[in-house]
Amino acid sequence: PFWRKRQRQQQGHKAPLHTWTFSGADAAAAAADAEVFAATRAAAGMDLARRQQLQQHVRIPTAGQHPPKSEGELFVPFSVLPAQGGAGQDIALAIRVRSLEGLPGATAPKLSIKLRFGPLVAGIRVDKSKEVSVTCQIDLVREAQKGIIGSIWRPELPSGGFCGPGNGDHGLVRVVLPPMLLSQSGHGGLYCRVKVTMPGLVHAHALAVSAPVSVPYEPGPVQLAPIKATQQGAPIATATLSIGRLFTAEAQATLARNLVGQLLQQLQRLNGGSSSAPSSRPPEALEALRPSRGWLASAGLPQAFAATDSQRRSALRLAVDGRQWACIRPLTEARC
Repeated sequence: PFWRKRQRQQQGHKAPLHTWTFSGADAAAAAADAEVFAATRAAAGMDLARRQQLQQHVRIPTAGQHPPKSEGELFVPFSVLPAQGGAGQDIALAIRVRSLEGLPGATAPKLSIKLRFGPLVAGIRVDKSKEVSVTCQIDLVREAQKGIIGSIWRPELPSGGFCGPGNGDHGLVRVVLPPMLLSQSGHGGLYCRVKVTMPGLVHAHALAVSAPVSVPYEPGPVQLAPIKATQQGAPIATATLSIGRLFTAEAQATLARNLVGQLLQQLQRLNGGSSSAPSSRPPEALEALRPSRGWLASAGLPQAFAATDSQRRSALRLAVDGRQWACIRPLTEARC
């Protein structure tokens, strides 16, 4: 175009020997080209500025990063953390099943683990009443043969790749507790019975069942015995699972502050008691605040432990002054 030739001449390029002749139409076309070029550059500049402005307000995560974890499982007894929130707020449990091992002679490609939650009846079994109990089921598939000692079954990955509330973590089930069960959980506690069943033509066949286990249940094994020998029979299978209470990060931060306040009061009572002998066990509130109980990093345990009493004494200072040596290590583990 004509404007490009003029630019080259201004930058020191020599004009060609021959002479160019421009008509009126050529000049109009050159002017139109220049206008189009200027408009394109202006539009590109506006688009870049707009994108930069949007990036200041919206943070786009880079590849490989995951959204922050907003809900976590706590393995704290109901006696320490009773039902929170009251009516209108769900109290949920997260059940994670890792594996099922054993069951000599079992050859079924698929099994199921059925869990029933409820209070104890006569101290030996879980109540089956609909008002005070709830059940859930997790399907398992056979993974490998281990000879005469049985096989391994693991949670089945649902078709389509969707794994429920675990965001890709199969073997995770979220269970909401009924209100009637919540009212009893703070008194006699909450228990779970684990049963292994095999699908049949008409109904499922029970293979093994566990004794009632207290809820929450930290990750670990649960022994299962034959159905008719639950009390005295030898275990024939082992289910590895965990049962935790679900709390958001905000709720965990509030609970941590409340528990630290309880801990300060308990240490003050221990230090001011008539007996000079230190306690051999940490207070319940301190046991509940151990990081191994499942606290999220965003719950802010170190910040909660920074609280002091009216004399500006922290929990660690109270424990040292009262020679409560059983509290020193848990407090150190909590990084207070």
